[in-house]
Amino acid sequence: MTNQTYIRAGHADTSADELWVLSRHAEMRIRRRVAENERTPVHVLLALAADPDPEVRLASALHPATPETVTFHLVRDECVDVRYALAEDCQVPAGVLLMLARDENPYVADRAMRTLSRRGGHPTAALERDHTAHHRILVFTGGTALGRATLMVLESVISDQTACEIVECDIHERKHLKLAKKYGVCALPTIVVDGAVSYVGCPAVEDLIELGIPLLVAS
Repeated sequence: MTNQTYIRAGHADTSADELWVLSRHAEMRIRRRVAENERTPVHVLLALAADPDPEVRLASALHPATPETVTFHLVRDECVDVRYALAEDCQVPAGVLLMLARDENPYVADRAMRTLSRRGGHPTAALERDHTAHHRILVFTGGTALGRATLMVLESVISDQTACEIVECDIHERKHLKLAKKYGVCALPTIVVDGAVSYVGCPAVEDLIELGIPLLVAS
C-alpha cells in the first residue's frame, strides 16, 4: 500500500485534493514525493515548505512553481543541508545565492560564490546596477511596524543622486494585493527591485549592498 501511495504522490494525474491529503502523510518520503510532483499546486507547496523534515522543505523550495519568496525564506533554514543544497542550485534567484554567500557556514558561503561564478562572470557582477537608469523598488507591507522599518531603511540609504522610486504596496489595498499575487509574495515585508523579488524581511544596509542595490546606495 505504501508503494502505491508513493506512486500516487508523484503521478501527474493525482488530483489537487489528493495531493493535499498526501502532503500530510506520516511518511516523509511520501510528503517529499508530493513536493517533487510537477502538478502539485502552490498552496500545497507552501505548506510543505514549512514541513518539519528538511528534505521535504528543500524539495518544495526547488519546485519550479514555488514562489521566490519561499526560497528566500529558506535561506535562513536551521538545517545547513538545506542551505547548502540551495547554494549549489543554479536555478535559484541570484538574490538567494548572494544571501547564502554571506552564510555563517563557510562551506555554504563558498558553494554559493562558486554557483554565482558558474552562472556567468564574477560573482560581484550580479551586484552591478546602472546609476543613471531608473529603478523601481516595491516594498510590500501590511501596515506593520516591520514594514515601516523596511521603508525607513531604504529611504535613509538610497542616494538622492539616483533615479530611484520607492513605492509602498500595502496588501490591504486591492490593487497592491493583486500585484503581490503577481510576484508570489507570501511573507511581509518583501522587496521587489525592477520586477524581481530581491529580499524578504527587513534588511540591514549591508544586505542591500549585497543583494543588488549597491549602486543605488549613497556612498
